[in-house]
Amino acid sequence: MPDQRDLTENLAASQGLAHMVAESSRLFQVPEYWLFQNEDSFSDEMRQSERGQCPTQNSTQAYLHDSMQIVLTEARDKFKGWTTCVASEQVELAFKKVDDAHPLRLWKASAEIEASQGEVLNRILREQNIWDKNFQQSKVIEALDKHTEIYHYTTQSAVSQPPRDYVVQRSWQADIHTGTCVLAAASVEHAGAMCEGIRGEVMACQYLIQTTGLRKTRLTHICRTDSRGRTPEWYNKVFGHQHAAELLRIQDSFKPEMKETKI
Repeated sequence: MPDQRDLTENLAASQGLAHMVAESSRLFQVPEYWLFQNEDSFSDEMRQSERGQCPTQNSTQAYLHDSMQIVLTEARDKFKGWTTCVASEQVELAFKKVDDAHPLRLWKASAEIEASQGEVLNRILREQNIWDKNFQQSKVIEALDKHTEIYHYTTQSAVSQPPRDYVVQRSWQADIHTGTCVLAAASVEHAGAMCEGIRGEVMACQYLIQTTGLRKTRLTHICRTDSRGRTPEWYNKVFGHQHAAELLRIQDSFKPEMKETKI
């Protein structure tokens, strides 16, 4: 039989674990004092956010426009400077370290899809429920113009964790002459988006959609997302393969057997 000391320690451990579960949404957030102590490592927009001054829609739109131009430039240069990883025969996976204070890598996955450029864009924008296995719900909070909107979506987490939600401003543009379309997104704050669990941060997200033939498209997804609550080691060893698997699900969603299953 355990003695009284063992019983007391077990009770304390159980109570501590129960408290961590109940307060999980707070445990996965960065403390405010940490942000202020390290504000020199953040951009001007991040520093504004820490002081309660959220980045404006115009400044975010300028960032998205710049990120789209960078992706187009990198595509013309054949994405030089990326480190290739082994993923699958159907997906090309690579990463690149970003020269800032954040430890997360920038990941890139590319795959060929048997669908038109418009179909692929619509699948990404309006049919996330088809290819995102963790998808729960989504809505467009505000349409800023024909090609820009504030988008709020929620994904399920592991059984022991609350769901994760993301609020992003996303914008897209297409060039009919080159058959190229680019979509970019980044996290923003919006009064109309109530937190549904753990608020993740999309630091960078770009989709490059290139027409390569009749109903043939090359889709490249560049992503840097902090889902909160995971170590840098997890992002280095696991996130990239999940990123590649997501692109495979988009690819598979256009196969005839997948369409029949959905019907």
